[in-house]
Amino acid sequence: MLVLVGVAVLAKGPPPHRPSASPGLKGLTMRPTIYGYMRVATADDQEEAERIRRELAEYAEREGFTLDQVFTEHIQCSESAFYTLLDTLKRSDVRNVIVPSLWHFARLPGLQEAMKTHIEQETGATIWVVQGQKR
Repeated sequence: MLVLVGVAVLAKGPPPHRPSASPGLKGLTMRPTIYGYMRVATADDQEEAERIRRELAEYAEREGFTLDQVFTEHIQCSESAFYTLLDTLKRSDVRNVIVPSLWHFARLPGLQEAMKTHIEQETGATIWVVQGQKR
């Protein structure tokens, strides 16, 4: 018989990384957590945002991850989801980020690469790009 005892700790910031069990496997197999990031052009694009969120979750599952938070950049919003993602990565042990395409970082290829490199260098995270991947 296995008994788990835990202690709750209150702290500022996001909850610590907690791997989840993979369903359907004998025993307990831990799957690493991955964060998502996307850019939405208008606040009215809720259907599009949900479609992208499902696509990210499906890709993460296929690659052996558990998708946790999806940071969504809204063009009309003054708060930057990109910097919130960076801050969250720095305060957690999650080291993987999934994006639908590099276009979600920026429209210009040079800026896309600069933002990708910034995340990688600042946090040590690996960026997973869905677009162009075989299903």
